[in-house]
Amino acid sequence: MESLIQSMVSSVHPRVPVVVRFSTEPNQRLPRAKTPIPLYSKVMLRVRFAPSPTGFLHVGSARTFIFNWLYARRNGGTVVLRLDDTDVERNTDASVNSIFEGLRWLDLGWDEEYKQSERLALHRQIADAHLSKGTRLSRFHSRPHNCRPE
Repeated sequence: MESLIQSMVSSVHPRVPVVVRFSTEPNQRLPRAKTPIPLYSKVMLRVRFAPSPTGFLHVGSARTFIFNWLYARRNGGTVVLRLDDTDVERNTDASVNSIFEGLRWLDLGWDEEYKQSERLALHRQIADAHLSKGTRLSRFHSRPHNCRPE
């Protein structure tokens, strides 16, 4: 698996040195890279993988998770797993289990885990705060995104 990941990254970005270290413990936090985040960024790097539990983990989704994990570890960032479980009618426990089993099989781990459905109150609170400050549009407009609300 290590050589597969290294060859995938080398084919996309041949100058990026990649060191992949697999843990024996599931979801064990690996030491973060000492490499600084690029100068144009002044915040901590966070990458997100947000599968929807409406089907089984797809190989393309696993590939996305691997690249996100590699990028975060290379740049000293955080990997966030966020289940996008807001489609209540189509979500299944089998799909959730498939996602977790597939990611555990990759043996890469993640740093934070959320369910989108458990954060709706937080999102509503932040949206209301922006609305009261006038920094958020109250409804969709066909105007350009840089226009001020009415």
